[in-house]
Amino acid sequence: MKISLNWLGDFVSFSLDPKTLSDRLTMAGLEVEEIHSGGFPFQKIIVGQVESVKIHPKADKLKVCEVFNGSETLRVVCGAPNVSEGQLVPLALSGAVLKGGKTLEAVSIRGVQSDGMICSENELGISDQHEGIMVLDPDRYRIGEPFRSSTNNWDDTVLEIAVTPNRPDWLSHLGIAREVSAVLNQPFVYSEPEILEKGDDTDKMITVRIHDQKACPRYVVRIVQDVCVSSSPEWLRNRLESVGVRSINNVVDITNYVLMETGHPLHAFDYDLLQGKGIEVRTAKRGETFVTLDGKSRILDSEDLLICDREKPIALAGIMGGLNSEIHSETRNILIESAYFDPLTIRRTAKRLGLSTEASQRFGRGTDPENAVRAANRASELLSELADGRTSKGIVDIYPDPIKPWTVKLPKKRVSDILGIDIPSQTMKNLLTRLGLKVDGDDPMIVHVPTFRQDLQQDVDIIEEIVRLYGYENIQPNRTTRVTFQETESFEQIFQETIRDYLASMGLTEVLTSSMVSEKQAAAFCRETPVTLRNPLSPETACLRTSLIPGILDAVKYNLNRKVRKCWFFEIGNIFLPSTDLLPFEFPMAVCVIGGWLHDFLHWEGRDEATSFFHAKGIVERLLSCLHVDADLIVSEKHPALDPSMTLSIVRKEQVLGHVGTLSPDILAEWDFQNPLFVLEFNVNRLFDQVQHRTQYKSIPRFPSVHRDLALVFDENTPVGRIQSAVKDHCGDILKDIEPFDVYRGEQIPPGKKSVAFSLTFYSPDRTLKEEEVDPVFREIIQNLERDFSATLRS
Repeated sequence: MKISLNWLGDFVSFSLDPKTLSDRLTMAGLEVEEIHSGGFPFQKIIVGQVESVKIHPKADKLKVCEVFNGSETLRVVCGAPNVSEGQLVPLALSGAVLKGGKTLEAVSIRGVQSDGMICSENELGISDQHEGIMVLDPDRYRIGEPFRSSTNNWDDTVLEIAVTPNRPDWLSHLGIAREVSAVLNQPFVYSEPEILEKGDDTDKMITVRIHDQKACPRYVVRIVQDVCVSSSPEWLRNRLESVGVRSINNVVDITNYVLMETGHPLHAFDYDLLQGKGIEVRTAKRGETFVTLDGKSRILDSEDLLICDREKPIALAGIMGGLNSEIHSETRNILIESAYFDPLTIRRTAKRLGLSTEASQRFGRGTDPENAVRAANRASELLSELADGRTSKGIVDIYPDPIKPWTVKLPKKRVSDILGIDIPSQTMKNLLTRLGLKVDGDDPMIVHVPTFRQDLQQDVDIIEEIVRLYGYENIQPNRTTRVTFQETESFEQIFQETIRDYLASMGLTEVLTSSMVSEKQAAAFCRETPVTLRNPLSPETACLRTSLIPGILDAVKYNLNRKVRKCWFFEIGNIFLPSTDLLPFEFPMAVCVIGGWLHDFLHWEGRDEATSFFHAKGIVERLLSCLHVDADLIVSEKHPALDPSMTLSIVRKEQVLGHVGTLSPDILAEWDFQNPLFVLEFNVNRLFDQVQHRTQYKSIPRFPSVHRDLALVFDENTPVGRIQSAVKDHCGDILKDIEPFDVYRGEQIPPGKKSVAFSLTFYSPDRTLKEEEVDPVFREIIQNLERDFSATLRS
């Protein structure tokens, strides 16, 4: 936000230099980013009067002018088409420095000596206007005086201020003036507009209907008749240009001036172009189109707010007007709109359309509803003064449910507890009064908050205002004050950190991805309907993720495209599923996606191994072992993201803890992966429930173990995991481990069958096992497998 110090001086007096003032404001929380000091150095440029104008004898497009500088008459050659006798003009003398550092010298132009130059606004660095010379107002300039002294509005300093989102009242000169008044303890001076109503009755000229009271709580209309649209006076153009606003015409400039002064956006409609002499404030129809002032056709949504006459839309509420009702040179009667719109409605529409304007920035943050009438009256006052308009009688103000000021209770102890110091009650009252707040009582103080301070809702907000003005630098360190924070983590958080540590130790890299994905991605990785966002940033972020897989795939794709050899990534984060409650159901998942080669670097012998399904399965088994979870891997039911022929479910006590498998060919093709990727995922909550949180110490084995091998023929479709589980469940205490080491199909094995060989390890912690102890258990295992799986011992 650019603030002119000359403009600011209309409302508050200050004698500080710009640097000191900026430092004081910054210390109070109003950060001044840049100081643009002074205007163009108008040295050797004076006010002259054109006494005569003649055609150049050797150039039809040039003119020879006689210009009086207050003491003598100089001859000046000029090519401007608008130069004429009697004009007061800025006259640059020999030695003057113009825009761009050009030094002027007396020269001969086509045989005629020119002792100076009549300047345009562009040559003086005032504006981009270069089509003609600058003509000065004889009521404000005197012949022979230095041009700089006659143009005080350009001799200005502009502060560039970083306005925080919670302070929309700072987006105006009045708002900054209030702040300067409070910081410097100087009076804030503002006079309400004075209006002489000479026109027709406003309520007979226009009717207003609001169809969505929530989106538009207040709508104010003023009508100004018989205006003369022309260029703005110098002082108005100079003030607007000093804060970066381009001058257009007096009517548009006045609405922009009021915006920069009060912070309240206005819009001026050509009253004669309104059909039915009525205003309708309504939401758009889905797919409805509207052409804004920039000439672009906008496709609207049902949540966008429109300003319409009786037949058509004429403005996109709070953002931009339409081409069909804009002010032009023939406009005579003007309808001034001054409204209060719901910030969320305006912010949502502006973001979706990518249309950021001065109006939308203010309405989107929240304007002061009480400013609506004041801003309309200020514009009417200026239109009467600068455009010869007649303000209609009365005002149309639709405000059925007024937003009232509120109060905040502030106990003195609460202030001292937060700040660690005791500030006298009267001092706090004085500080708050300087900010425009009314305070009743002593302890507790009752603070009455005006509507222009939407950010003051709680006692801590009031305390912040007190300490801002009191001065952070005035708070002395207090050694007796001690605040202790004890950071604790839940068992679930510690468990997630444990999983992270184990996965990282296995060579995986953690990634963090967005919780928002496209609707297509959300549906592809889940059988349930995804949770959609009402106001997504883009179609690519329209849903909450139903799986961590798509985000990790993006990370894999990014790294593979940059020639990273090993892409072993994992993420632990929440996924979101629909629920019958107000909020979606969310729970944590741990997902790994691995692909590429086994090593980050090429082996010195030139050999390496590609990542395979068995590496993913090995990660699962090692993680389960580290967590002391005894689970089985069995052939899985269909998983939406995995190849059904290469997918296993991780199961304990009939509860599915997760899955491991190969990414499905469809998803590989969707991401344009050329080689297979392997996925393992765990439901963290279910896994946590199965963990043995107390680990029992076991000594190093003192006695030798006994090993036996066993090969049986099973049906082809019998999962090896089920066989292992059955053996463990019926083997007694001396069987320590059972691992498959061979699967055979071929000669001597009937069709539809397979031979599976297991290595069994028997062990006792208190003795050396004897054959007569192992043999009965071994025979029992064989008998159980023959009975439960119709297996046959392979000879």
